[in-house]
Formats: sequence, structure tokens, C-alpha cells
Amino acid sequence: MPTQNDPRTAIRTISKPYGSIGISVGWIGSAGCTLTMRFYLLFAGERACCDIHDLHRSQKSNTPYILLWGRSSVATAIRTAIGRSGDADLMLSIPEEIDAELRAEFAVLQAGLKKSAEAVEVKKYHWAIGGDSGRVLIFADGLDSGEHDYRPDIEQTLEFAEKLSEAELLTVSSDIERDTAGLYLRGGWHEISAGGLRTLIISRAWSAALREKAEQEKRVEKFTLARGFGKPVKIESWTADCNDPREQCSTDIVTIYAMPDGTRKQTREHTW
Repeated sequence: MPTQNDPRTAIRTISKPYGSIGISVGWIGSAGCTLTMRFYLLFAGERACCDIHDLHRSQKSNTPYILLWGRSSVATAIRTAIGRSGDADLMLSIPEEIDAELRAEFAVLQAGLKKSAEAVEVKKYHWAIGGDSGRVLIFADGLDSGEHDYRPDIEQTLEFAEKLSEAELLTVSSDIERDTAGLYLRGGWHEISAGGLRTLIISRAWSAALREKAEQEKRVEKFTLARGFGKPVKIESWTADCNDPREQCSTDIVTIYAMPDGTRKQTREHTW
């Protein structure tokens, strides 16, 4: 994203007893997956980079301040000016109007990014399998990480897509060449059309709904049998780690029963 102004030129000034500190907004973009706006503090010929997330308010006085990295050249110059030593971070108080202006400028930039993100028609997605996690890593082609924040529809699609298996995705994907961007991947990158991905997601959701319906019908049947015969009817069972240190066993059999009165009962049987 473009630089907003020359970062060497102060467009706002904070007056302090030890001198004037200039503030110059210099960059808007994404840091990792978070949209941010960077600005520069100018003091005694030095420059330090901060971003919008360095703006805070004091819990005691509710006044705004910039949290300045203690080892930055500006922090060092300020400590020299006021006769202090050390390298701890500095809480640099700023006027309310400057805090408001910086936040307002960021809000304007956010609004512009939101508008441009909403105008993007996502036609395809790129995905790969993480080498360590084995999970699906998928990205919408045409949107950067910051723009994803303003496309909840895309975020929801990605959330569903990450639950798909590699085998499912490969059925409607093609191999592509793409920079790994430092990621450790198992295999290479693949591309899937928006329509193909949507079809997979709908198919998976429909299958899950049918399974849930079948399971629900089985549960209803078991409660009907329990009421009819006046006896517990087994719904399901599984093995789990023993929950009683006094017992000399390592595995328990946990069973859920449908009871004649319509309730469920869980039993735990130790194995030796």
C-alpha cells in the first residue's frame, strides 16, 4: 500500500520541556495478519517507527500516550535530553487532539481498505498442507491478509475449507507454482475455483446433516424402546482413561443409556 507522506517531514508536533517531537504518518498495511498504520517520531535528528497499536490510554488518568521502544534511537535521544539512563520502554504522553487525529486517520484508511476489499470478486483459492501440522492452509487469491478482516464471507469460507481433507480438495484442484513464503509445506501449492470449493463445502455440510439426522433417529428409537420395555437401552459406549487412581486399571468402558423416563444415564466400568 502506498506511503502517505514523506516520513522525514513532521506533520504534527508535540511540545515537550526538553524539545519538540515531530510525528509523521508514513505507511498503511498489514503486519502479519493485522492491519496497521505506522508513523514516525522525529526528535533531535533521530527517527523511530511506531504503529497505531502503540497508542494507549493510561488506566489511572485515562490520558493518551505512545509506548516507545526503549532501545530506539528516539528513546535514547530523549533520555539523553532529560538526563536519564537505561533502556526501558518510554510512555510518551501526547495531547488528546493528536491521539484523536491519528485514530481518525487510521479509521479513514480502514474504511478505504474495507471498500476496496468488498469490491474484490474472489474467483479462486490457493491451498497447501502444512508440513508440521498436516492442516489445510488456504488463502483467497486477490485479497491480502489485512483485507480478509473486512470480508466475513471469505473468512467463513476459509474456516469451512480448513475442515476439508486433502483428498476432498484434490478432487477439484490443480497444481500451481507459488512461493512458499517461508512456510514448511508437505507437497506444493494447489488451486481450486470458488465454485468448486463451494460445492465441496455444501456437500460436506449436507453429508454431516444426513448423518446427524440418522443419529437423531437412532436416539429417538432407543428412547422409545426404553419406555416400551421399561428398561435401559444402550445408546453408545467408548473407552477412556481410568478416572479412579485407587483402581488398578488403565482403561474404563463408558456407556450411555436411554432410560425409560426419557433421561440419559452414564456408567463407567473399570477393566483389569
